[in-house]
Amino acid sequence: YTLAIGEDLMIVGSEAPPTPENISPQLTVESRPNYTVKISGTMKGMDAVRVEFQRKGAANFTMIGVLTSLPGELAISPQTAGEPEAGHIRAIYLRKNQPDGDYSPEYPVTVSQ
Repeated sequence: YTLAIGEDLMIVGSEAPPTPENISPQLTVESRPNYTVKISGTMKGMDAVRVEFQRKGAANFTMIGVLTSLPGELAISPQTAGEPEAGHIRAIYLRKNQPDGDYSPEYPVTVSQ
Protein backbone atom coordinates (compact mmCIF):
# COMPACT_ATOMS: atom_id res chain seq x y z
CA TYR A 1 0.00 0.00 0.00
CA THR A 2 1.20 3.49 -0.88
CA LEU A 3 -0.28 6.97 -0.56
CA ALA A 4 -0.85 7.01 -4.34
CA ILE A 5 -2.92 3.79 -4.13
CA GLY A 6 -4.99 5.28 -1.29
CA GLU A 7 -5.61 8.42 -3.32
CA ASP A 8 -6.62 6.36 -6.38
CA LEU A 9 -9.09 4.39 -4.24
CA MET A 10 -10.29 7.65 -2.63
CA ILE A 11 -9.69 6.32 0.89
CA VAL A 12 -7.15 8.99 1.81
CA GLY A 13 -8.53 12.33 2.93
CA SER A 14 -7.09 15.53 1.57
CA GLU A 15 -7.29 17.22 4.96
CA ALA A 16 -4.10 17.29 7.00
CA PRO A 17 -4.39 16.42 10.69
CA PRO A 18 -4.01 19.38 13.01
CA THR A 19 -0.45 20.16 14.03
CA PRO A 20 0.69 22.39 16.87
CA GLU A 21 1.36 25.15 14.33
CA ASN A 22 -2.23 25.30 13.10
CA ILE A 23 -4.43 24.06 15.94
CA SER A 24 -6.40 26.64 17.90
CA PRO A 25 -9.49 26.51 20.11
CA GLN A 26 -12.81 27.23 18.41
CA LEU A 27 -15.07 28.33 21.24
CA THR A 28 -18.56 29.48 22.05
CA VAL A 29 -18.61 32.14 24.77
CA GLU A 30 -21.84 32.87 26.64
CA SER A 31 -22.36 35.53 29.34
CA ARG A 32 -23.86 34.19 32.57
CA PRO A 33 -25.06 35.88 35.78
CA ASN A 34 -22.61 36.94 38.52
CA TYR A 35 -19.83 38.06 36.17
CA THR A 36 -19.24 34.57 34.76
CA VAL A 37 -18.83 33.25 31.24
CA LYS A 38 -19.60 29.77 29.95
CA ILE A 39 -16.91 28.49 27.58
CA SER A 40 -17.88 25.65 25.22
CA GLY A 41 -15.91 23.87 22.50
CA THR A 42 -13.76 20.78 22.01
CA MET A 43 -10.44 19.89 23.60
CA LYS A 44 -9.05 18.17 20.45
CA GLY A 45 -7.04 15.78 22.60
CA MET A 46 -5.28 18.55 24.52
CA ASP A 47 -4.76 18.51 28.31
CA ALA A 48 -6.34 21.91 29.02
CA VAL A 49 -7.23 25.31 27.62
CA ARG A 50 -5.97 28.59 29.13
CA VAL A 51 -8.55 31.39 28.91
CA GLU A 52 -7.55 35.07 28.89
CA PHE A 53 -9.59 38.30 29.12
CA GLN A 54 -8.79 41.77 27.80
CA ARG A 55 -10.85 44.58 29.30
CA LYS A 56 -12.23 47.19 26.91
CA GLY A 57 -9.53 49.83 26.46
CA ALA A 58 -6.76 47.67 27.97
CA ALA A 59 -3.59 46.84 26.07
CA ASN A 60 -2.99 43.32 27.44
CA PHE A 61 -4.82 40.07 28.10
CA THR A 62 -4.78 38.54 31.59
CA MET A 63 -5.40 34.90 32.43
CA ILE A 64 -8.78 34.25 34.06
CA GLY A 65 -8.47 30.48 34.32
CA VAL A 66 -7.51 27.07 32.98
CA LEU A 67 -10.15 24.52 32.00
CA THR A 68 -9.34 20.81 31.77
CA SER A 69 -12.68 20.01 30.13
CA LEU A 70 -15.32 21.89 28.18
CA PRO A 71 -17.86 23.29 28.74
CA GLY A 72 -16.79 25.19 31.83
CA GLU A 73 -17.45 28.47 33.59
CA LEU A 74 -15.01 31.17 34.67
CA ALA A 75 -15.50 34.40 36.61
CA ILE A 76 -14.34 37.84 35.49
CA SER A 77 -13.71 40.33 38.31
CA PRO A 78 -15.27 43.72 37.48
CA GLN A 79 -13.17 46.84 37.87
CA THR A 80 -16.13 48.60 39.49
CA ALA A 81 -18.45 46.50 41.67
CA GLY A 82 -21.99 46.37 40.31
CA GLU A 83 -21.03 47.72 36.87
CA PRO A 84 -20.98 45.64 33.66
CA GLU A 85 -17.55 44.63 32.36
CA ALA A 86 -16.88 44.43 28.60
CA GLY A 87 -13.93 43.08 26.67
CA HIS A 88 -12.62 40.14 24.65
CA ILE A 89 -11.84 36.52 25.50
CA ARG A 90 -9.24 34.35 23.79
CA ALA A 91 -7.79 30.94 24.60
CA ILE A 92 -4.87 28.66 23.80
CA TYR A 93 -4.50 24.92 24.30
CA LEU A 94 -2.09 23.52 26.87
CA ARG A 95 -0.20 20.24 26.61
CA LYS A 96 1.91 19.23 29.63
CA ASN A 97 1.37 22.74 31.05
CA GLN A 98 2.89 24.43 27.98
CA PRO A 99 1.02 26.47 25.32
CA ASP A 100 0.40 24.37 22.22
CA GLY A 101 -0.76 25.81 18.90
CA ASP A 102 -2.20 29.23 18.18
CA TYR A 103 -4.54 31.51 20.09
CA SER A 104 -8.23 31.29 19.30
CA PRO A 105 -10.03 34.17 17.65
CA GLU A 106 -11.01 36.94 20.05
CA TYR A 107 -14.61 36.70 21.27
CA PRO A 108 -16.41 39.85 22.50
CA VAL A 109 -18.15 39.48 25.86
CA THR A 110 -20.00 41.66 28.38
CA VAL A 111 -20.66 40.33 31.88
CA SER A 112 -22.72 41.75 34.72
CA GLN A 113 -24.45 40.75 37.95
